Amino acid sequence: MEGVIKISDTIQQKVTVEDLEKEMAYCQKGKTDNIKNLLNFYQRIFVAQTKALSEIKDSLFEINESDLKEVINKGVPAFEKGKVKIDSKEYVKVLESICEAVAEDEKLKASLKKFLESEKIKNLDLSSFVEGFQKGDISKLSDLESEFGLKPETIFFVMQNALIPFYEKAAESARGKMDIFQWKENFCPICGSRPKIAKCRKDDGLKVLQCPLCRTQWGYPRLKCAYCENEEPKTLHYLFDEADKGHRVEVCDKCKKYLKVSDERTLEREVILEIEDIVTLLLDVVAQKKDYLPVVQLASELH
Repeated sequence: MEGVIKISDTIQQKVTVEDLEKEMAYCQKGKTDNIKNLLNFYQRIFVAQTKALSEIKDSLFEINESDLKEVINKGVPAFEKGKVKIDSKEYVKVLESICEAVAEDEKLKASLKKFLESEKIKNLDLSSFVEGFQKGDISKLSDLESEFGLKPETIFFVMQNALIPFYEKAAESARGKMDIFQWKENFCPICGSRPKIAKCRKDDGLKVLQCPLCRTQWGYPRLKCAYCENEEPKTLHYLFDEADKGHRVEVCDKCKKYLKVSDERTLEREVILEIEDIVTLLLDVVAQKKDYLPVVQLASELH
């Protein structure tokens, strides 16, 4: 679409494998062995996803101009108006790389190998699986537990993480056709999912939310609940550790939801939010002990 000013490029962060490895090394300093092991585990996943993203050549997303206008004007996620195309064979290749990344012991490695070589994967109905992932529905995976010795949650985890690079690639194409700065909603402008984590940008303090599925980033008011949109100061609070003021939890007493926020101004560096989500797991524990629940929610539960 001609004439579109890609202001969104000033919001969306571009992350390379080198960026991931450098940030992971930084975040491991002074951490417990448990956190280090967890960071190593997710580093393998994030690196596999980033490599896969760079190898996907097609845009994967199609939308006509009239539908594109509705995305911003009516607050409708782009994926609801356009079409995402994912090749099943390419997806299986990425799935193999994710399985390799998570296989930490021989038993799990053998189970995942059996899973990947099964007829169910060779004849994968990707559209059906994608629909299930968007709804958080793992019922279709429950019958696989006895066959492969894998829990449905494990299969869901690897298959969803293999899906992320394709959603990221489709989101890249969608963002190139719209101005994210015009998006005012509390859910992703591309796939419709709610955010899991946010940051206050180092240069200007802009609060940026990130989608956990397609990793699109967009600006959002600093003093506004990312779930119920409450703006009453008396019902919005922060939880943080005095020893780590660069990370906090924003909680809302109206809806009892919370959002983790990394403040780049205090941390004095640019962060990678998918890594920050792992680094700040203790904040999830603190918030949930106080009966708050995460904002994150699937697109199907919103629309």
